[in-house]
Amino acid sequence: MNILNRYKSPLLVLILIFVASCGSGEQVRVINEAPQSVTHRESTPSDSADSFMQLKAGLLEEVDNMDPLFINNLSSKRVLSLIYDGLYTVDETGTVTQAIARDATVSDDSLTYTFEINTDIFYHDSDVFISGVGRRVQAADIKLAFERTAKATVPNEASKLLINIEGYLDYFEDQRYVYDSDRRSLEGVSGIRVINSQTIRFNLIEPDPNFTKKLASPYLSIYPREALQAQGKSLKTIPVGTGAFRFRERNDNTLILARDLSDSGGERLTSPRLNRIDFTYYPRESQLFQAFAAQEIHWIPEVGPETKRVVINDSNSLGPGYINQYNLHRNGERQVQLYLNDIRRVNMAWLRNRLSEVDTDSIIHTGELSILTPVEAPDSVSGNPDSQYYVTFTSDPYARMLLTRIQQQYLAPESEFALTDIRTPITRTAVYSHSSDTYHTSLSPFEPGAWLQLITPGYGLSQLNVSGIPDVVPGWKFFVEDIQVNDGQTDTP
Repeated sequence: MNILNRYKSPLLVLILIFVASCGSGEQVRVINEAPQSVTHRESTPSDSADSFMQLKAGLLEEVDNMDPLFINNLSSKRVLSLIYDGLYTVDETGTVTQAIARDATVSDDSLTYTFEINTDIFYHDSDVFISGVGRRVQAADIKLAFERTAKATVPNEASKLLINIEGYLDYFEDQRYVYDSDRRSLEGVSGIRVINSQTIRFNLIEPDPNFTKKLASPYLSIYPREALQAQGKSLKTIPVGTGAFRFRERNDNTLILARDLSDSGGERLTSPRLNRIDFTYYPRESQLFQAFAAQEIHWIPEVGPETKRVVINDSNSLGPGYINQYNLHRNGERQVQLYLNDIRRVNMAWLRNRLSEVDTDSIIHTGELSILTPVEAPDSVSGNPDSQYYVTFTSDPYARMLLTRIQQQYLAPESEFALTDIRTPITRTAVYSHSSDTYHTSLSPFEPGAWLQLITPGYGLSQLNVSGIPDVVPGWKFFVEDIQVNDGQTDTP
């Protein structure tokens, strides 16, 4: 499908809306500076029907898989951060803080980390348990979740965070490259040891000052072993975590989370005032803003590039037509990189010749746009260009914006980019992209060789009757503990 056509109509609608709305040592030391658990921030919400509070949020990207290992966009990271917890998490400033891990010790050589887990934390009630009642978190759950990241049946994003654990690479390669499972020789990762039900130990190959920061990633969320063993059930559609919110249901494009109030709930890391959050995905950016302008939703956690360009001025504040209508929130940074896929099945010489002319100053964008690897024009260009140059699928609105601008300014009218449904580069793909947040790219950089890079600040909008949304540094996590919707709503869930 022509990317230009996908943007042309929504953009016109968007503008109209805007106008209308105007190895390990034996000795260990306690980490004296270990951050405290965020449990000290708990509030005491009232659960009466009169205080029922519902928040409606709109998403730029679809949450199509609720298994942490299959996270494929920034919206999914944010939503799943409400359902699951990891050993560690981060606060609004990006500072690492303990979550499921209660106490931590590290060896003098910084190669051995031992974590005592918080056994007062329970999983959500779920049918994956025989009794239907969530049980306590156990160290064996953590070992299984981390070793599962090496399996050939899951993406490798999480494995990049664990590669420094002793024995992990061996296990990863045994799982990925020995195709007959009966011939695999390793049963687990030697550097991950369950000491007892509430203690787990990690041995690293070399010191890593970012180890606990990696453990805070949503890719390393913790879930019960039963969730993988229950017949006919999958984390993809039935997530089971320890977060303050549990999955309730999905209606078309709306994902509904409810605050977990089960008797087995034990100690939650946060106690939000909200009872329910409805996350609705809008396929087009213009549709998202239209729903917001009509007050059908309370909050857009991150606006798209066209909305940002029109609503937010060069001073990173709301423009004159919106300053008294909405609240503006900072929400981390998004990073996008574009790559050229050199192949012989298409006329890449013509495309390279055109892309060698790309000037970042001529492309309308928001953020920091830079050419990482300049495209060199070929010595000669022969033959006609392909009518379409295929682009690997991406749901990232900023990647699509860049492709659209480049198509308009450098390919038209002879050719165009066509977005495929295939999510990995193939032999006939001319361009592909990677997208993430800068928190994760600092821990696990994109593959080398990128042509173009955009780092753009994230901004969200909320209605004036919504309070308690903080400005945050780590854009992958939602902080909803203090959010309130003041619209007099008293409906029960």
